[in-house]
Amino acid sequence: MPGSLDATDSSRPTISCSHWDSPCGRLLIASFNDKLVMSDWEQSRRHQEIMRRLQRRLGADFIEARSPTIEKAVIELQEYFSGKRKTFDVDLLLVGSPFQLSVWQAISAVPYGSQTTYAGIAAAAGFPRAVRAAGTAVGSNPLSIIIGCHRVLASSSTKLSYGGGAATKKFLLDLEGISLARQKALSL
Repeated sequence: MPGSLDATDSSRPTISCSHWDSPCGRLLIASFNDKLVMSDWEQSRRHQEIMRRLQRRLGADFIEARSPTIEKAVIELQEYFSGKRKTFDVDLLLVGSPFQLSVWQAISAVPYGSQTTYAGIAAAAGFPRAVRAAGTAVGSNPLSIIIGCHRVLASSSTKLSYGGGAATKKFLLDLEGISLARQKALSL
């Protein structure tokens, strides 16, 4: 069953995964073949969709297990939350459509402490007219925090949209010193 951590076919490869409680919410962190494939908020409305995409595209089943890659990701996330880390070194495997990959690459170029808009991400990904589609791809990012989709803000709204929830997005922006008041003033 997609998204299940229990039922596996022993002939299929596996995606190791483990739960981690961050200072602002619970993440499911997963690795496949020594690469990080997921750091996703368990309460996200797209969480099951992301898990199904990984299972389908990797031809693998999720199992509850720690791996050296997951351990490294947790250490780097702890360093991020303690203010000691601004970039991540864990090896990644991005699993998505070519369009999603281009959007996630564009998000990856937004440095710690900076922000951009959905329109900015669409343009950076090479699809300046695909702002809504870029927004959907941002929301389907399987590597929250590692690929800093919390740094992507709407240019015309005060509503914070984020898979981990508005409070989590605000927490991450505050952690990085991104002032929402300053960002809103710049968008007027």
